Amino acid sequence: MKTVSINEGADEKLHSTNASQRGTLLRGTEGAWITARRNNWCYFLNKLIAIGTASTVAVITLYLKLTAMKFIKAHETMDGANEDNEAQQ
Repeated sequence: MKTVSINEGADEKLHSTNASQRGTLLRGTEGAWITARRNNWCYFLNKLIAIGTASTVAVITLYLKLTAMKFIKAHETMDGANEDNEAQQ
């Protein structure tokens, strides 16, 4: 039974081309993808950036939720105080 690598298609495409085509294949976004895929540091850096971005968005979301809850609570107490003042008058 032959095991198939996840990257076999890209590797096969790269190895089946001649030298002049390899030069053009390794340029642009596809070339950047092939280079990054072969470099473990790029993979780990990508994961760290993704985790950092997700964590930052999560913290900002929690902060905005806390701010919104404080705002709602402050207006509820102000509305309650206004209703009490109107009832007393």
